[in-house]
Amino acid sequence: MKALRDIALKVPSIRALYEHKQQLETELIDLQIAQAAKLADIQALRETESRSYKEMQDSLADSHAQIRELEAQMKHVYEGHNGLAETINFLQHRNQDLIDLHDVVVEEKWAGQKGTWLCLAPFTDIEILNNGDVYTCCSAFVKHNHCIGNVYEQTLAEIWNSDKAKKLRYSVSMGNFEYCNRFCMHLKNLDKRHDSLFIRRDPDHYSFESWQDCTLDYWPKKISLSCDHTCNLTCASCRKEVRKNEQSDEEIYNMLMRSIYPYLDDCRLLTALGSGEFFASRTMRRFFEQLSPERFPHLKVGIVTNAQLITPERLEALNNLSTMWGSFYVSIDAAEKETYEKLRTGAKWEKLLESMKILSAMKMRDEIDLLQMNFVVQADNYRQMPDFVELARSWKADCVEFQRILNFGGTYDAEQFKTVDVLNPSHPDYAEVKSIISTIKEKCDDILIIENLIQGE
Repeated sequence: MKALRDIALKVPSIRALYEHKQQLETELIDLQIAQAAKLADIQALRETESRSYKEMQDSLADSHAQIRELEAQMKHVYEGHNGLAETINFLQHRNQDLIDLHDVVVEEKWAGQKGTWLCLAPFTDIEILNNGDVYTCCSAFVKHNHCIGNVYEQTLAEIWNSDKAKKLRYSVSMGNFEYCNRFCMHLKNLDKRHDSLFIRRDPDHYSFESWQDCTLDYWPKKISLSCDHTCNLTCASCRKEVRKNEQSDEEIYNMLMRSIYPYLDDCRLLTALGSGEFFASRTMRRFFEQLSPERFPHLKVGIVTNAQLITPERLEALNNLSTMWGSFYVSIDAAEKETYEKLRTGAKWEKLLESMKILSAMKMRDEIDLLQMNFVVQADNYRQMPDFVELARSWKADCVEFQRILNFGGTYDAEQFKTVDVLNPSHPDYAEVKSIISTIKEKCDDILIIENLIQGE
């Protein structure tokens, strides 16, 4: 073979072809080497690009995280500002209450027969607020911050016979009301009220040598739950925006099962929800579903509601309470559509009428012990008070409760509240409101009128 190649190479044309082949093979190798280098460069570029892209993504993620953190901080600052403004408005209002309290109560300037009466509330009632504070009456009617304990920090047994509770009992047993607010419905109405907590002082009953003697051996007879802010409306008389609970739904439920359920054997009326809407609160409905007439044969339940969520289906879901309904307290604040939908922000007049048909029918079938209509008197609605009584009468209501507006939610600043509170004697419409109230009370002998509107009369 070698010999044949040697011979072939001696032929010029064949040698040229062989040399050309070798040249092509060399060029091919060079191209392959160049291609490998290019591929390496491309891979390096891809890796660099990938690193840059990852770094860009990481940087973008960090930026988004910083933005979210800043937004959260801004929201916190905004909510803190709103909360502070509400607190300032509320405290300014309550500060005036405390000044009045000093003048009217501590100095014992209560008018009429109030000095001869004893209030049973500290001996029978508690109200639990959203933060867990416990009061012996409606918190609005007791001296600011005079709570007797907190259900998230103490047992109900400890709270019920705390030093503060015993001092309050001793005070009212002596016929003094230095812990009370002059807007108290019970003080204003005394024995006119259908569930009056006042009895005449008797040395043979509720008489104690000292406040240390005021320990009770029974549990509360009436428990009012105001421990959940959940509501479907944002009425200015209560709040100016949706309120959040300080605890989770599960924490509230566990508190109710731990601090309320075991103490219901002595309770005669369990009421919810003074701080929100019962039918909007899953936590409240879940808790009330645990009740039954078999377990608590003496217990009745009271529902504070705006009636916007009442349906036959929702009532049927609570059929365990069908024989336990005690009271329905319906908050309305108007006698016609336009004012109602203005004051009860988010509510619909037509839905209210539908719900009242349901409650009225239940009342007529004796399925409800008490049907009460509530009306917060303010500048926008006070002239509708007579028509509201007629509405209540048409719904077979037992009573109407007219309440003076208070700056509960810190909704108003001091100047705004002066224009809203027509029951302030300095308000230009005060005389007209006073006349309307007097006329209503004179003409109503078939429906109970409860009010805390005109002080000192």
